[in-house]
Amino acid sequence: MKFFLLLTFTFSALSLFASDIFNHEIKTYPKTKECSEIAVELAERFSKLASVEVYWAGMTKETKDTCDIKISYLSAQQLDIAENMDTDGIEFVEKGTHVTLDNCSLGLEREKELFRKFTGIEPWLAYCFKESPLLNPFPWVSKIEGIGKASLRLFSTKSYGTLTPAQSWKPAFNRAWESGKRNGIELVAVIGRPYIGGDSEITLRFYGTKRLHLNFLEVANHTESSTCEKQITKVSEDLFKGQTPPLAIFCGQKTKEVFKLGIFVLSEDVLGLGNLKIIEDSNGYASYDACQLELPQVLNFYKTKLNKNILTGFCGNKIKERFEITLFEDLKPQP
Repeated sequence: MKFFLLLTFTFSALSLFASDIFNHEIKTYPKTKECSEIAVELAERFSKLASVEVYWAGMTKETKDTCDIKISYLSAQQLDIAENMDTDGIEFVEKGTHVTLDNCSLGLEREKELFRKFTGIEPWLAYCFKESPLLNPFPWVSKIEGIGKASLRLFSTKSYGTLTPAQSWKPAFNRAWESGKRNGIELVAVIGRPYIGGDSEITLRFYGTKRLHLNFLEVANHTESSTCEKQITKVSEDLFKGQTPPLAIFCGQKTKEVFKLGIFVLSEDVLGLGNLKIIEDSNGYASYDACQLELPQVLNFYKTKLNKNILTGFCGNKIKERFEITLFEDLKPQP
């Protein structure tokens, strides 16, 4: 480990107001000059903005393009450092949001403005670096830091679903920003990456006060896109009382003849269901019309015979010859 001692900031004894030495590390900082010079510049800036005495600073790792820097400072307690990254997520989430360095650099001012707005802190550090380049079409990500306690934190979460758009996909996600605000979060980005089997991996980055989990709930399969589209309104009215859900309701095109009616739900529940339970009825029907005709009787059976609080049901078909009913039960205790 190689350190460059900053004699101009070194003191033989701790000041009266400092009781210990704390460390702050900066990873993968762009190597625009010698790492030792970068360490000095960052330490000077950090010392001035944080009003702390720097004990020493230096490089801990060096590559062709980046430097890892460590700054040791004197303070009564460790400083709060706000970031535009989710540093303690319970699930692994790819952080990359940009295809190229130029693209990331162009978006850096927007990211800094969002950081100021939602954390209430002025950035002291902002740069782009490459994260998880292997098989990642969005390897570049911005790193922003501010010194202080943030009013809102940035969180990341991801899920998987069928996103190749049918007609309603883009409008549904355009409404996601409005939906987020109604649910107490501020979206920064929605990123879609290719996933196995024709599905997509969706990463959501947002500022909020608590961790929420993104989940894709499959409501019904259809072989006709028009039928899938018609049920979007029914999902909104029956499950969300006409309100757009936490993220989006849409039809995704799995294959040429398979359309998935789905919901992206953002909730505190790691499974994303909250009080909802999905029930797949075992009956099969020869046509969509036959399924729709029996739907009221099936709903009534579950409500009266099984005493379940069924909110609604949807007809769908995974294959042309068989139609099935998906039911949604509300598990919340009834008054």
